[in-house]
Amino acid sequence: MLRHTFCHIPGIGAKTEKRLWAAGVLSWPDVLNGPVPANRPFNNAYVRARIEESLWYLEHHDVRNFARLLPINQHWRLFAE
Repeated sequence: MLRHTFCHIPGIGAKTEKRLWAAGVLSWPDVLNGPVPANRPFNNAYVRARIEESLWYLEHHDVRNFARLLPINQHWRLFAE
């Protein structure tokens, strides 16, 4: 579930995340591997870099980073990790 949230990225909240999902941007790989809809917050290097950084933390099993960045009502996404 963690790879399907963007709320850990500063500036992206639940409303923006829902708009991204509705536009077909459903996961981190969608941002990194394919074209994203125009005028979305993922069209900049900063957000792409945050996703790449998130993948590094996930691959190294460091969920503390996500616990620090995610809103508390989204911590359920960490359970599988």
